Amino acid sequence: MNSDLFALKRRLKYAAFTGKSQEKKRIEAKVPVSFLLSQGFEKAGEFTFFRRKVIEEHGFPQSAARLIPGTYTCRELVFFDLETTGLSGGAGNYFFLIGLGFLEGSSLIVEQVFLADYPGEAEYLDYIRERLKRGKVFVSYNGKSFDSHLLRMRFQMNGREYKLAEQIDLLYWARRLWKKTLPDCSLKSVEAGVLGINREDDVPGYEIPDIYFSYLRAGDTGPLPRVFEHNLQDILSLVKLYILVEDILSGHQFPPVTDSRALGCWLLKECDATGVNVLKRGFAGGDAGSGRELSLYYKRAGLWLLALPLWRELVENYRSISAVVELAKYYEHREKEPEKAYYWLDKVFAWDLPLSPLLRSELLKRRERLIRKLSS
Repeated sequence: MNSDLFALKRRLKYAAFTGKSQEKKRIEAKVPVSFLLSQGFEKAGEFTFFRRKVIEEHGFPQSAARLIPGTYTCRELVFFDLETTGLSGGAGNYFFLIGLGFLEGSSLIVEQVFLADYPGEAEYLDYIRERLKRGKVFVSYNGKSFDSHLLRMRFQMNGREYKLAEQIDLLYWARRLWKKTLPDCSLKSVEAGVLGINREDDVPGYEIPDIYFSYLRAGDTGPLPRVFEHNLQDILSLVKLYILVEDILSGHQFPPVTDSRALGCWLLKECDATGVNVLKRGFAGGDAGSGRELSLYYKRAGLWLLALPLWRELVENYRSISAVVELAKYYEHREKEPEKAYYWLDKVFAWDLPLSPLLRSELLKRRERLIRKLSS
């Protein structure tokens, strides 16, 4: 809230300035051109600065396309990440640094565009819009919920219209693949737990707004290089995470922390038979959920002889009530063998597990029906 209020006051103060000489004097006094040039930035406008980093060894496959919608190619991807003046999406929040990653020739290019002061936001956005034109699909981390909305809002508040086209938000994939195995799905957790990245001397994201406002208030440029490096690493991590997810979906990699059940189910939903092997691997590794999903897949396909041993193993090794019910239904209705159905169903009551009233009632009704069939 304080940072948003400061940004609002700064805009009002700028609006009160009259005369080009006063504006020029303010620009000269406030924009640390020499400092930015020393950090590798070049001038793109009075308040807009950019720098480019060329990365030759990036590991990006030229044909990576499992995640890309439609007929687009990886050359139409743009990875993006914003550094903002606040963590909310309010009207007082704006972004002052954007990182963009894209393929150019055989190289990965990371371009960072910095807003030296708020009065230059219009020219800043015009420059960014030109840079974004190269992309057809935009890759982010939580960008669908935050970055893209802020981007669109800032364009609108400056009398400009812009909306990102297709988006791939890797946060959704992180949640799908690692929600059950990581402490949380922040990019930092994914870096440490999956990508093997441990940032040294990294500035925490929540400190970045205060660093920028300190620079605006007092001209303190000391911490800014850490902000630039933080943003650069965000883009590099996005690229590495994208490559990993592509490899996982293609079956080329399978990190131990990956949720086999979630991945296998997604692949089968996409009519990709490799989902069967993913679920088999998960079940062999002790994930009962993978075994249950695999058994239900076999059931839907009418492959009963493949489903039956999975249900038996789930019952014997995991005390799976759902597998007990599946076995009871199979023997009662398909094989017309109520004695076998009763044998499997009775295991639940022998286990003496805590059951919800609804589940207990359903199991008792099933058992009573089987008893009647056996007595007739």
